[in-house]
Amino acid sequence: IRLVGQLADEGRQALLFEVMPGGGSCRPGMVALTARPAEEPRFDRRLIDECGGFEIARADRSILLVSPATPAGAGSLWRLSAKDGLVLEATLAFAPQPGTGFADLKTGIGATAMLRNQAVWTAFTALSGADLKRDATLFSAAGPAVEAQRPLIAATGCGGDCRNGAALMLADPDRRALYLAFRLKGEKPRTRPDLARWPAEAKAALVRWTQRLD
Repeated sequence: IRLVGQLADEGRQALLFEVMPGGGSCRPGMVALTARPAEEPRFDRRLIDECGGFEIARADRSILLVSPATPAGAGSLWRLSAKDGLVLEATLAFAPQPGTGFADLKTGIGATAMLRNQAVWTAFTALSGADLKRDATLFSAAGPAVEAQRPLIAATGCGGDCRNGAALMLADPDRRALYLAFRLKGEKPRTRPDLARWPAEAKAALVRWTQRLD
């Protein structure tokens, strides 16, 4: 636990602490403490389970905490002050970068950056369908790296602390196509689209990926 910020206003105080999570792949969560004269101090633990962490900035007599929106879910904007305590100011929706396409992708940028590409995100949502949130969550942390033959660009992921599943994403700028593979705990890998529609170089990357997992 580490003190991150402290505010005072007319005898009232607010303190913000950074708390390390249990899962190794998560960034620290936050706990707020507010204290008012003649009252017991109060802990606010609403931010402790935010795996993605926060961007923190100072404002007038307050601290702003932003949890950025990601492909796996909405973000949030919080304000901590000695007067009002911890207040949720806004919910932030995820949106890809407008106008970006497969030609803008670069090798090694990682899954989150790839999903911020508008063309990739459009293809990803079409392939995932009703499983969009689950599939996107599996890319919330980096997985074992895998090599892919050009022109493919590869990114891997795992859910939470990587115990629940792993994911592979292959983007093909030449074909303007996306190939996804997922392996959940205790299950065989599933591919989108069907494996029969994968080009040979994508199938080869899939084999290397499964070997890394095993």
